[in-house]
Formats: sequence, structure tokens, C-alpha cells
Amino acid sequence: MQLYKFSNFENAKSILENCALWSNSPLSFNDPFEMLPSLDEERKNIALRCNLQLAEALEVHDLYDPALYGNEENFPVESFVDFSAIFHDSFLSGACKDYSVVCFSEVVDPILLWSQYADSHQGIAIGFDLERGSFPQGRIKSGLKVNYLTDRSSLMLPIELYRHQELDWFDKSTWPTGYRKLADGTLVSHEEEKAVDQEALFKLLGHKYDAWSYEQERRFVYSDYEDADAFHLTSSKPSEEPRRAILFKPENVVEIIFGYRCTAAQIQSLEPVLKKLPHAKLRYVDFHPTLYKLRFHDADVEKIQAAHLDRLHSFRTPRQEYH
Repeated sequence: MQLYKFSNFENAKSILENCALWSNSPLSFNDPFEMLPSLDEERKNIALRCNLQLAEALEVHDLYDPALYGNEENFPVESFVDFSAIFHDSFLSGACKDYSVVCFSEVVDPILLWSQYADSHQGIAIGFDLERGSFPQGRIKSGLKVNYLTDRSSLMLPIELYRHQELDWFDKSTWPTGYRKLADGTLVSHEEEKAVDQEALFKLLGHKYDAWSYEQERRFVYSDYEDADAFHLTSSKPSEEPRRAILFKPENVVEIIFGYRCTAAQIQSLEPVLKKLPHAKLRYVDFHPTLYKLRFHDADVEKIQAAHLDRLHSFRTPRQEYH
């Protein structure tokens, strides 16, 4: 299976030099609709009731003001967004803290991928063969293939996540086992609860808005605990929290594609790195003369440099004559 990683030139160079890919928190995605659960009447009502129960148990009545919210049955879901964030943010901060993600694309030709993720065509796309060299694939073999939706109403969290965990402090049936009571009264262990959380997290990770479908994205999810051997922790400053890098083998890199706006000098600077990647086929991009389409050409370093030098000259000469 071959997948592509797009990056600006300097980051791509670092990836190839160190044989390491940065992984990121699921909460760092650039689309705010990602990792945003949907809501229905049942979940809304459970959340409101549990908030009232907690307020009564703690005798802190400003947590829930019936005069403010009115009858819960008449309180529309559309007006519940800010309040539901209390539950959603709590789940996401807990569920995501032990996971990180590396994102790839199954395709390399969409123009927008180069514009958004390869520094406006000044960067590089790196082709990875995940079957070579035991590439660390994390929690899901072959990665999590993203599905694209126009309606996210199916992306709901389990009902029990809208019940305040603090209510267990006042429920003797959960003592001293450490079990948690679900919305239907069932007691579950910590491990069972963790499995429920993971399933909900992976469901959110596997969906995006349909407008992103050109990416054909595949996500690899890593656990700080189960996948610790795949990580290298590093940070640029002592005060910074270490970032997680996923280590791969040189044979995993099977293709390196230079963007249309890469310079000949940049390509030359990468030559020492390319010598350490014997399986990497080199290609460069140019534009179709009449269509909104990229064209891909096989080449060696010298040919790619020559192509980019010729292109640079053809762009600059008319401007020099004009001025």
C-alpha cells in the first residue's frame, strides 16, 4: 500500500534526513468540525438531568437553573451547543491525551493538496510503501480510512458519556469497586469504559466533511502506551512538551515528488539525503498547458534541477525585458 505525505520543503527534508514523521494530537486538526460530536434529544435530556442531579448532590444550585433552561423537553438541541461542550470537551481532552495521529493521502494529483499542504507547490510529496520495513501502523492495521459526510448527525458519543462521572461519588453501588455506572444502570470496569471511549474516538477520527473528500485521507493512530516502541520523543526547547515522532525505515520511502515551485538550489541541497534512500523514485511536477491538471515526470536529480532552472529562466526573462 502506497500513501503520500505532503509537506513544505524544509519539513520534508527533515522527515527524510531523520526517517521520522511527526504525529499530532487529534485536537490539533485545522477544521473545527473535526472531532465535534453531534447531539440528539435523548443525549441532551440525559445531560440536563444529570447536571441537575449533580447540582442537588453537591448543593450547588447555580450549576443548573431551571428558570434559565426551562422545561428540558422544550429546550431545543440547537440551543444546547455551548452547554454540550462541557461534556464533549471533557470526553475529548481525556480520550485524546494518550493518542496521536499521522495523516496520509491515498492520492497525489489533486491540485489543492499541493496548495494546502505542500507550501503552495513549493514543497514535496513523499510516497511511502507501508509494506516495506515493518512500518509502525499503530492501533489499526493499514490505518483508518476517512469517510466523508455532508450530515454529521450519526457522529454521536455513547449516551453514558453525558452522565457526570462525579455522580458515582454519591452512588454506593460503585464503591469500592471503582466501576462506573452507565446511563442504563449497568456497571462497567475501567477497561470496559476505556474501550467504549476508544471506539467513540476512532469513530470521530474516521469522518470528515464531504468538501475534504479530494484528500482521500488515511489516518494512523498511535497510543502512548501500546505503541511506545514506535515513538521517539523530542522537543526543540527544554520548556516544551516533547513531540512524538514515528520512526520508519529508509526502504519505506519509495517516491519523492518535487513541487512545481521547488527551486533548483533546494533540489540540490537534498542530494546527500537522496543517496541514503535507494528505493526512492524521483519525480517532478509541471502544469498542463490548457487544463487544471498536474503532470508528473520521472527524472534524476540533474534532470529535475535542469527543468526547474529552465522554468525559472522562462518566468524571469519577460519580467526583466518589461522593466
